[in-house]
Order: sequence, then structure tokens, then C-alpha cells
Amino acid sequence: RPSTKTKMSMYIRVKRQKQTVFLQCDPSDTIMSLKRKLASINNLEIKEIKLVLIEDGIALDNDKTVRECKLDATDGSVVALLYQDNTLEAGWESIDIHDYQNFSSTEVKE
Repeated sequence: RPSTKTKMSMYIRVKRQKQTVFLQCDPSDTIMSLKRKLASINNLEIKEIKLVLIEDGIALDNDKTVRECKLDATDGSVVALLYQDNTLEAGWESIDIHDYQNFSSTEVKE
């Protein structure tokens, strides 16, 4: 018997520096599955990337689902993509997202 449940596909906005990826996923997808997709896009190993919710700076747990992490594209959730950097004490680069919206209002100083 076919399931009467419909999968609700959504997009999660993932940012790093000047790159923004709109990643299609389902609320039941795990963070690990999102990392697999992003690793493939960026030609990296899964262990070389970390996902962090920008609003609170908390790293997302690989075993949790999109729903459990309360990621919702409609409320503006943005996830930062961090690369592993063993030259740093923490082992990961800092969140670095270029905000193009503020460029027009930024005064240029010489």
C-alpha cells in the first residue's frame, strides 16, 4: 500500500566566504547527508567540513536531522560551512561570510 505521507522538500542556505549554496533536502535528512552533498560540491572529504548555525554559533550534530536542528528556510536559517584548518588551534577556520548587502552603504576610507 502506498504511503499517504508526502515528503516536504526544502532548501537550506549554506554560506562560506563568497559562496552560497541552496541545498535541497528533506526535514528527515541528517546533517551527515548534507555534509556528503557539500563535500561532493566542494571536492573535499566529509571529515574536512563542519556545519554551524550562524544565529547561535553551534556546530550541527552529524546524527541529527534537519528537523531536529530546527533548520527552516522560511525563517531565514543560514548555515555556515567551515573547512578544517590544522594550522589553527581550534582546528577549524572561523565563520567568514561576505555580506554584499552592506557594501553599498559602506563608506570607503582612504
